[in-house]
Order: sequence, then C-alpha cells, then structure tokens
Amino acid sequence: MRTYLTTAKVPLYVGWNIWPDLGQTVFGPDGTMGSINLFLAGDASTAIVKISTDSGFIIAADGRQCFVAGQTRTINSETEQKIFPVLAPGRTLACALMGSVSNADKSFDLATESRKTAALLCSKRFKNLHNYAEAFARLVKENVTTAREDGRLGAYQEETVAKMILAGYFRGERCSCSMTFAHHNQILCSPIFDDYSRGDTALGSRFWGSEIVGKLVFKTDDQRFAPYRGKGSPNRSTSLSDAAEIAGDYIKACSESADIDPCCAYIGGHIHIAKITPANGFEWVIPPRTGNQAATCSGC
Repeated sequence: MRTYLTTAKVPLYVGWNIWPDLGQTVFGPDGTMGSINLFLAGDASTAIVKISTDSGFIIAADGRQCFVAGQTRTINSETEQKIFPVLAPGRTLACALMGSVSNADKSFDLATESRKTAALLCSKRFKNLHNYAEAFARLVKENVTTAREDGRLGAYQEETVAKMILAGYFRGERCSCSMTFAHHNQILCSPIFDDYSRGDTALGSRFWGSEIVGKLVFKTDDQRFAPYRGKGSPNRSTSLSDAAEIAGDYIKACSESADIDPCCAYIGGHIHIAKITPANGFEWVIPPRTGNQAATCSGC
C-alpha cells in the first residue's frame, strides 16, 4: 500500500509514507531479545526506529522529504526533522512523525501543527500517556480537517494519512504509543491507537522501513549487510549508545540499498537520533539540522 497525498489545488509535500511496521521484538525471561518478527508489507519511503531498553529509549529517523505531485516524486529536502521533543511537567517524550503533510507554501505543516498541539496541552494534566495521546490526536485531527475544509490541503489519495509515535516517560512511567490517521471517503476518521505499552511491556523495539532490508540485516548473514549489524540485535541491557548505533545502521542500510529495494531511494538524508532517560530527559545523540524545535511549557 502506497500513501501519496496529492491535491489539484496545492501540491503536497510528503516526507515519508505509512506502512505496517517491521514488528515488535519481545524480551525473553532471560532478558534477551526474541527474534525480530519482520512482517512489513509493501515498500516504504521512510525509516524510523524505536528501541526501549532498561536505560531508556532511542528514537531515530532519516531526514529525506519528497515532493509528490500525481505520479511524480522528487526529493525536496535531506534535513527534514521527523522527531521532536515534547516536554512538560510530568512528561518527557519524543514524538516521531510519518506521513507528514504540508502544502507547497508551508501554510499548513503537520509537524508544525503537532508541535503547537503539544504546546497547547503542556499545562493540562492527564492520568497517563493514553489519555494524553487521545487529546493530542483529537486536536491534530481537528487541525487537519480544518486545513482540508479551507482548501489549504487537497484530497487524500490513499486511505492512510499519517502516523505518530510517542515514547518516553509520563509521570515517571516508561510508556509508548502510536496513532494512525486514515480517511474514509475523504472524511478523516478518529485515529487508531495501534500500540500502547507501559512499564516493562514498553521494552522492546520497532522498526519502520524496508522489509527487504530489514530481513537481510536481522534475519540473514548476508555479508553485504555485515557493516550494518555490528552491534547485533538489542536486548534490555543494551547500552543506549549501542542502541543508537543499531538504529542508525538500520536506517543507513535502507538509504544505501536502492539497488535492492527501489523504494529505498526515498530513504536517506540526515539521520537524527534522540535518547530519552529518566535522569536526563530528552537529549539529542545526533541532532537534526533544521533546529531543535521542542514543544515546552513556559518555564519548563
């Protein structure tokens, strides 16, 4: 399934497409990571990785954004920021975006709207991440719907519009969730919460990207991909520095494998990686090149 968003009124910039993810790894009783279940269907135009260990979270993304008009897709940016911090009393989160929607003049941009939404909610109190994510998603849906109604955005071409991932610590608890936005007959539906975990159930990893490359890296000993598996698969005791390397290597493998998976031609650009820990909060391992635009409360 491809997710291209086009409009007869104003062409849309689509940074990356939405696909089923590569699967969540599961920790065994001995603390080791179970086999990575790769079930990605179709191809992909982004690569995002979320790894959660005892030390904290690693979130990584590529930086390529493409301009899509009809059947034509061209690279628009190599430094798109797809991860941003969400900081407020009681919450230290990373938000990663896929299926980013913006129009040509940037009068509407999903990443910008998401940061504004997080800022609006920073003074509100929520019981847990799920309650927060529901409020977050509701406001995002309203903003996208308004942009469609006033003509800033044109028609959705595919069913899936966007996906958002939130991961980090909420009121001191490790947690993560993801939200998928889709439409039916051009009416944006309520988001689907397809992943919500907390505490030890939030341990593990998710890889979004090329199925072909994922299998070659994690499920074979193909020597062409040996440089990308130097740290092996993560487990719950993996250091965050090693987890960041694993995440970065997977994204790099995707970006350098267009000859194996043609859709990897649209994965690339500047890889940016964040870590989130209870002690130090949100920190960049490799910062984006377009700025560190955080959603924070005044005085946070």
